[in-house]
Order: sequence, then C-alpha cells, then structure tokens
Amino acid sequence: MLEKVQLLVTVVFGKQSTSLSVPAQSPQSLELLKTQIYEKFQLEPKFQRLVLRGRDVKSGTALTDGCKLLLLRNRAYYEQPAAKTQAPTSGNSSSDSPSPPASNVGSKSPPKAQEIDVNELEDDALLVQVFRGKARYDLIFLRSGSILDVKKKVSAVLGLSSPHALRLVVKGKTPKDDTILETLTANKKVVKTMVLLQERQHVMREKEEDLRELLNELASAQVSLQRVQRQMARNFTSRDESLFELSRVLDEGQRIADNLELVQQHLAGAKASGPLILAENDPSGVKGQLGDHEKELWNYRNMFDQWALDNVQLEVRLNVPALSLLPSGRLNSTTGVGVGGIDVLVASPVPGSWVEFTPGDGTQGFPVCNASAASGSSNKATVSLSKSGYVHAVACLLVNSLMISSYPVRSTRFLVQAIEPTITSVLDTSKSVDTWTLNINCTNCAFMRYIVVPLEGNTEDSSFVPSCTFGTEINSTTGDTKVTFNAKIRAVACGTDLLPSKLVESQDLVVHPRVPTFKYDIPATTITGFMNLAIVPPSATDQLFGIVYSIVRSDKDLPTCSSSLTSGEINLVVKVYDVVRAVTCCVGVVCGDSIIASWGPVTVQAVKPTFTTACSGIKPLTLIVELAAVTDDATVRYQILTTDTQTSLTCSSGTLYTKPVEVSSGAVKVVAMSCLDGLKMSDYTEIVVVLDKCCSGRTAYTHESCAHVLLMEDDFTKCPGDGGAGNVQTNTNWHSVTSQWGGNNVNGGVHSDNVRCVTDSKLGKRVLELTANGDLFSGVAPVGKTLTSGGSLSDRTIDDRFMEWALDGISPLPCNSLQYCPARRVGAAVKSVSQQNSGVMVIRMKPCATFGTLTQVWWGNYEDVDTEEKIPFLPLWKSALYQVKTSSDIPFTLTSPQPIDESYTEIVMQWDASTARTNLYMDGQLVLKQIGTNQTEANSSLSIGVWFPNAAAGEPFFPTCHTYVDKVQVFDLQITGGRWCDFEEVIADTISCSEDTDCQEWVQLKCFMDIYEAVCANDRLSDTDDGNSSSSTVGFCQFRLQPITQTSVSSTAMTSRELDMQWKEEEDPMGLTT
Repeated sequence: MLEKVQLLVTVVFGKQSTSLSVPAQSPQSLELLKTQIYEKFQLEPKFQRLVLRGRDVKSGTALTDGCKLLLLRNRAYYEQPAAKTQAPTSGNSSSDSPSPPASNVGSKSPPKAQEIDVNELEDDALLVQVFRGKARYDLIFLRSGSILDVKKKVSAVLGLSSPHALRLVVKGKTPKDDTILETLTANKKVVKTMVLLQERQHVMREKEEDLRELLNELASAQVSLQRVQRQMARNFTSRDESLFELSRVLDEGQRIADNLELVQQHLAGAKASGPLILAENDPSGVKGQLGDHEKELWNYRNMFDQWALDNVQLEVRLNVPALSLLPSGRLNSTTGVGVGGIDVLVASPVPGSWVEFTPGDGTQGFPVCNASAASGSSNKATVSLSKSGYVHAVACLLVNSLMISSYPVRSTRFLVQAIEPTITSVLDTSKSVDTWTLNINCTNCAFMRYIVVPLEGNTEDSSFVPSCTFGTEINSTTGDTKVTFNAKIRAVACGTDLLPSKLVESQDLVVHPRVPTFKYDIPATTITGFMNLAIVPPSATDQLFGIVYSIVRSDKDLPTCSSSLTSGEINLVVKVYDVVRAVTCCVGVVCGDSIIASWGPVTVQAVKPTFTTACSGIKPLTLIVELAAVTDDATVRYQILTTDTQTSLTCSSGTLYTKPVEVSSGAVKVVAMSCLDGLKMSDYTEIVVVLDKCCSGRTAYTHESCAHVLLMEDDFTKCPGDGGAGNVQTNTNWHSVTSQWGGNNVNGGVHSDNVRCVTDSKLGKRVLELTANGDLFSGVAPVGKTLTSGGSLSDRTIDDRFMEWALDGISPLPCNSLQYCPARRVGAAVKSVSQQNSGVMVIRMKPCATFGTLTQVWWGNYEDVDTEEKIPFLPLWKSALYQVKTSSDIPFTLTSPQPIDESYTEIVMQWDASTARTNLYMDGQLVLKQIGTNQTEANSSLSIGVWFPNAAAGEPFFPTCHTYVDKVQVFDLQITGGRWCDFEEVIADTISCSEDTDCQEWVQLKCFMDIYEAVCANDRLSDTDDGNSSSSTVGFCQFRLQPITQTSVSSTAMTSRELDMQWKEEEDPMGLTT
C-alpha cells in the first residue's frame, strides 16, 4: 500500500517557528497538524487559531507544500476561567491511556454583556447607550430626563469631579445640558451617544505631563550637582572649570524650579476653580449653569483663566528673545563649546521688534529698551564672545510711542575653550645618547603647563595628564625643554575664563645608543658543535651601557631591551650553526634599542637521520616509514627507489619529510638525509623495504600473502536451512536456530523451519531468507516455542497468551478463539559454526522493515541475557513508541535500518570480546560504539535473526515478513589495523586543526570506516565558526556519529486492531523464488 504524499508546512508562533509534515489529501490533515502543534508548543487544539494569507484555516482549506501558517490563541483561550489549571502528565506513568477530561463543575466563563430588549421597557423609560472608545455603558433613564442627567451619571462612573468636564455627541451634534432625552429618540426607545472630555480636561492632563518631565529633569540636575561636588572635593578639575560647571548646573536648576512653580500653580488653579467648586460657591442658585444674560460675559472671562477670575489686570509683554549658537569653524557642534571664541545669535520672535543685549561674566546688568535704537534695528543680532560668559537680552517694540518689551532673559553660560598649543622638535645625534629639543607655543593664552610622559608603563593615570593647575608651568606663550630618554610631551593651554585647551601630545621621542661588536675565533673543525663568542658594548665616558642578546635562527624574534640585560662585555659558548643577535641598551635611563648586530652561523656537516618502520593500519602491503633528524632544527629529505641503484639526493632535491611516508609494492629502499642552513648535508640513511606481513585493510585478503585474514565467506550457494522441507543441501557454515528469548510470554521465539534460501532475480543468485510470521499469519506451522520452568523448550498451545506484552491497549492474544495462534510471532535466526573472540563481520542484507519486528546481527547468545533487560532499539525507522526507547543492555547488536528502494544494506561489525567492545557500521559509516565491562577470552558464534521484541518495534499487525542475506564475510581483526575511532579518549588533549580536512585525515588514520561528521571548530558550544568566536586560526576537531536534531517521522500512529480491512497472506516478494 503506497503512503500518502506529505506536505511540509511552517508554523510561526511568536518568535518560535517549526516545520511539520501532514498528509496532502487526508480529511484529518488539520486535526493531525493541530496535534503536532500541541506537542511542539503545548497549546491545546481547542485553543488554536491558524491563519493562512490573512484568512482562518478551516477543515476545507487547501494547504500547499512550503506554506507558512500563523498560530494565534483563539477567543476560547482568553475566556477560560483564570483559576483553571491543567494537571501535568507524568512521563513515567505505567498506563498510556489518556486522562479523563477535567471537570468544569463550579467554574464559569466570564459573563458577556447581554443585549437589552427595549420592547420590555416601560413607556416612560428609554435606553441610553454611551460609547467611549471600545467601552459601552447601558443606562436606563426616564424620557423626561435631560442630557445633564446622563453627564452626571457617566462622570461618576469615570471618576470625574464634575459633569461639565464631559461633552456628549448625538448624531454628530452636541446637545445642550437641558435637552430632553425624548426629543433625541426619533420615536425609538434607544439613544446612542459618544462621550468626550472637554478641552480644559485635556489641557490639565498635558500640564500634568509637563510636571512629570520637569520633575525628571530636576532629578537629573541633582545628580549633576553631586558629580560636580565630588570632582571639586577630589581636585579632579581646575577651580575655574569646576566653578563654570557649578554655575551651569545651578542655572539649570533655577530654570526647572521656576517652570515647576508655574505648572503647579496652573494645575492647582485648574483643580480648585473647576465648575463643581464654583457651583458650591455660586450665590445665584443656578448651580454652575450660566443664565442667558451671563453667556457673553462668562465666555469672555473664560479666555484668560479657569472660571471667573475677577479684577484681572492685564500687562502686555513680548515673547522673550531666543539665544542660540551660530555654527562656525570654531564651534564644536557636539559639545556646544567654542574653541578660541563663540558666536551667539539673539533673535526676537516678534516682527518689527529689535533686541538689546549685554555680554559679560554674569555680573553685568540687564539691558533696557532705548527708543532711539528703534530706527534701523533688526530683530536679530550676533554676539561674539572670546571668553566664557553670559548674554543678557530683551526684545523691544515701539507702538505709537508706547514702548513694549519682553521680560529680560539670561542665557545659559556659553563656554569658550583655549586654542591648543603647538609642539616642534629637533633631534641631536652627535652624542652617545640622542637628545631632543622641543618648543611649545600657544596663541591667545595666558600660560601653559606640560608633563614629560615615559613611553613605557601605564601613562593614562591622572599623574601623567597636565591641567591648568597641574604640571610644569610655562608662564608665557612659548617655551623650550629637552628630553634625553624615551618619552613624549603632553601640553595644555590655559587662560582666565577659558576652558583648558584640548590636550596636545608630541610624537614619540625615541633615543638610541650605539651598536655592540663581536670577538671570536672560527675553529677549523668541531666535534661538539660549540665555539666561544664575546659581545662588547660601545665605549662612553658619561653613560653606562648593557647588552641584550639572543641565540636564535634567522626567522625568529629579535632581541630587545625589554629583556633582562647584562652590563659590560659578555662571553658565550654557542653552537656553530647558531645565529647570535645583540643590541646595546641604556642603564639608568630609558632609551630605545640600538641597531641590531648579528653573528653566525659557521658551516659544519649535519648528522644523518634515524628511522622506524611499521605496517600500515589502513592499506594492505603498505609500510609506514618515520624519519627523525638528529641535528637540532635540521630538515629531512628522502627518496623512494624502485631499483637498487645509486641515489642523487641533495638538500635541494628529493622530497621534504613532513609526515610518515607510505611505501607500497614496487619499492626497494628509501634513502634519507638531514639538512640545515649553514651546515653541510649529512651522510645517507638507507632503509630496505619488506611488505609481506602488512595485511591491514578491507581488501588485504585479495593479496596472496594476506589471504589468511579471510576466516569465512558465504554467498549461500549452499543453504543452512530448507524451510522444513528436508530436500536442500545443508550449509556447513551456519546452524538454523530454534529458541526463545526476550520474555517467555512475549513471542514464539525463532524456528529453524523459517530459515531457507530463495533466488533473487535482480542479483541472479540465491540468498538466505529469514521469515517472521506476524499476528495476521494464517498458517499452522512452524509452531512457536516457550521456555519451561526447567529451561527447556516446548511448543506453544492455543491457550498460551502473550501476557507480558507491554503495548498498552493491545490484547495479549493476537487472534480470536477460532484461529490458530501458536504459529504467530515466530521469527528465524542462524548461528555461525565457527567461533571467534574477535574479528570483523561484513554482511549484505535486506532487513524486514515491517512495523513490529527487529532484524539484528550479534555476537554471543541471546539466551544468556536476562529476559528483564530492555531490548536495544535504535531510532532508525518508524520511531513511534517513545515510552520504550532505551539504551541497549545487550552488547554487539545492531537494529535494522530502513531499506531504501529494495536495495541491500551493508552491515559491518568490528568486535573484540577480550576488551568488551564493538563498533557497528552501516553502508560504510560508523553508527554505534559500545564498550562493556564483561571482558572475556571465550570464543562464541555470530548470529543473524529477525524476531519479535516486547513492544520495542510496535504491534506486529501483518501476515509474514522476510529478511534477506546476500553475503557474509568474517575477517581477522588484523584488517582493522587497531583503528577503533577512539576520539573520546583524546578530547582532553584536543586534536588541533586549521580546517575540516585535518579532522578527516585523523578519521582516516584512526577509524576503520568513515563517521557522520568530523569538523574543525573554534567554538566549543557548536561545530561552526561565525568569525567572531576567536581570532586564532587554530581550532580543534569535533566528531559526531549522527545529526544533532533527530529527523521527524511522517506518522506516529499505530495500526488499530479494530480496523475493518481484509488481510491476505503475504506472498513471496517479486523476483524471489525458492
């Protein structure tokens, strides 16, 4: 039966997303999708709302492959009772049956607003529906009621102090307070109105927001004040800088305090003089309502303040002028500080007016308007300040000889910074130590201060930063200083009412002494490779010098004065091929290194290399030669000769040795030599090649000298079983097995009559067939076995039930009383005649892939394993029974993979019972490693079988299923070359790498077959490198036998026994005949 086509859809839930597969044409597709969503996001199907392209997904919605669905919580989710909780489901429950639904007794959904039937109202009553935003208020009033009655009730509901704070809108119009409700119904019993706040309520809320912002600004100013106080206490800045900053913070605080007072007065006035308070103090008796004769008067009075302020005296003032910085080349737009000066624009917002201003340090008076300045004046003026200070300004307007002015305004303090000084330098190299002469110059400053900063150590400390109160003072605009050690100059310009200039730093001033000299005698010959060498510093009368040297190769680091130095002449014993480099260093002062002086090497012959040989663990008839240089730092070059002739190998020819050399058939000898720059080449080392005993690798047995590694090979031309017919020649390599394991009341074991050989037409040969009879098997033989109390086997009877079957909800008896059951759940197995303690078994097989069976190969006897132990189960196919997936307790087993296109799968088992370990491979790739604790030197057989585990593979709801074996080979363990792929043992030391191929080469050398993944990574938490985890190019290898994320399965449903279908006995597969 062909499976339905699957669709892959992406479900997005908030920031999470996942890909799920559903049947393409199944009517239950939506239910299956919601079930998978519940398992992924724990949102019950009844609370799920799926949206596709803006529309809700229904049962009839057609989904396409690759479409994206948006997952939302529906209204039922939010309307469920708040106190409702779901009892957690235990993952260790002994029963898999679903829990009964939680009772809803005593809990209700939140009540919804019920629609009112207005026909049930009395004739003198009507329904008023008030809308505010999304909220609706249903109110009952008498027809004779007024709009004011509605306002009173709604204002009480909204928590307002007066009904006059509201405005009602009916059909786009605002009726008066005395409007009768009946006049608005149009012969209906319903009045619908929208409620709005009066403008004054909005204004009051805006002022409250202004108050909140001003309070936040006040808190920020308080923090700034405390910061300035700490800086002053610690002398962190100069006195002038601190006073300037303190003045700025105090000005800002005064501005905030004045604005707070205005806002608070405004809010207090608005709240105290509202309509409700006025009504309580209104002697007219109209309760806050205006009479006809008061209308114009109240409207006029309302233009100035809240509700009836009497005896108001008006004073006309212009808006104050604005003061802003003018962009210029000397203005720092980021900090608002001018360098050498600053330009301020004073602008009046009133057309036709002019501005008066006075600059100063803040103690100057405020300007006054002068009528004589009205003619030709502009409402804008520019003020240039050369020092830090304030600008006082006022806006003036002359109207019919009447002078109108703004309130005087004082600017914030405008800051001016001194211009940074310049530094020039001249070097004098005529003395034993270089001398720098520096000139420091500034413009428009009063004085300068500087500090000489050494080039080494922590120079960012405040003691190396000059200020206008710290450092060496130059009480002029220019000055000179001298430097005789490695240093640099930091300088700052200062002045009254000026911020300190930007800190200026000179170039690095480096001083160098003279170079050292060498004294030596070159020997004619050398045995030890050493010689005497003296290093002499330069002579000086006013300076003491030391020497730093290094004995290195030419490609190493240079000596520097940062290393420990020695005073006076130095005598050394060095190797003849060493390179010595030396520098002169100052003692008592800090200076740079001298020019480096070099010596060496002396030419001497190198020693010939040594070698070791070993057979390759990977390739047959291959010798691995390892070479080692005896001379320090020497390289080795080699040549492989196929004839016994004289070599012409030199240090410029041959192959450079970098790793062990593979020597295969045809080679006679290997010739090697050592080379080192500056030395003569060594004598030759000759290695004779012998390959007869090198038999590692899968193909080693094909060579005549290694044929012994093939212990057994069987292509089943002769059959180890005849299916009970008794007319087929018996194979001498295998025994057909009749036995039972895995639990006495679980299955019928395996039977030799289920073993036979058939012809595979595609292969054109006979193959071994192992048959498993399931719960729909209609035959009567072979009969399954059961273990008696004494451990012997006996035939199962029709009354024997599978009482220990662990699949919940399935009857232990796989058929009814009218059917013959003893022949059901019976598998097949064969066991090798030969027995080994270790080796490699290669088998080409096509496992039974039907749900309910387990096809396995193993070493040892299943009967020796405790029946209570869990059956090994690898999630390679139809992984539906999550509650029974467990790690294997049985060594040397491999669960059958899912077959692909009826092809055969190659299974390889590499085992060694003496060390209790095995590696299992499928199609040339390592898939499982097992290391046990029960080591044994005993020999045992190899087995192949298909059987029925206790629910580990599901319910065997099928007639028959077959496992086919094409070929079996058993090799000596020698072919593996000792390669067990033990990457776990080297994790602590870390296998270093620079690219993935380094790790793959390690796998080739250390693993008998390939593994799933071997990558080079820098991040220990993942196997990828995003370029940000490390600047180093050296990483470490990470290995995996399987993907990180398990592949999802297409279906987890089990076949129901009650399914109404007609099953037939399964015939032999196409192309297979007995």
